[in-house]
Amino acid sequence: MNFCETLLSDDERYLLNYLFHTGPYVISIPASKRKMIENLVRNLLQEYTAAEEGATIYIRSLLIQFLVESTRLLKDQTKRFEKTTHDNHHKQDIAEIIKYINTYFSHKISLTHLSQSFNMSEQYISRLFRKVTGGSLINYLNAVRVNEAKKLLLETDMNIANISKRVGYGNNVHLWRVFKQLTGFSPNRYRETYKAK
Repeated sequence: MNFCETLLSDDERYLLNYLFHTGPYVISIPASKRKMIENLVRNLLQEYTAAEEGATIYIRSLLIQFLVESTRLLKDQTKRFEKTTHDNHHKQDIAEIIKYINTYFSHKISLTHLSQSFNMSEQYISRLFRKVTGGSLINYLNAVRVNEAKKLLLETDMNIANISKRVGYGNNVHLWRVFKQLTGFSPNRYRETYKAK
């Protein structure tokens, strides 16, 4: 999720400090909160793409609610999972890998590359990533790239080939396949459907 810090007041920016400036963190969403979080994200996307009157105010209120819920989840999980240094070390390893992916997603990233960069075996990274996040590393990388592609599709007039290169895919066929798998739309159809008229 990309957003401008200027959407938040000075009093609300403590949420960013807690969640991002000392992170990144991996936050598990308990089953009891999943529906609410999904609805928040769905409503944020809907307001962003519809861009109706008052959208900025509504987006701001949804974003604050999302950040408050995330902060509460993180604080709760920090209390519960401070049981061993070993667990915290694993989470920190994965947090560093996530931070790396979020920064360098536009570059060529593979398990081999991460293994060399973080001095860990490919199998260890893959297994630990799934254990800590509940998903695979490649699925996370694809989600980061597709989210950036969605942003570029809606906010720029870049062609699909250039967007594909910008987000780290070697060709637009690869982007098209992953984009369709994750969103149900081709990149062109997504742009036609959601770009503000």
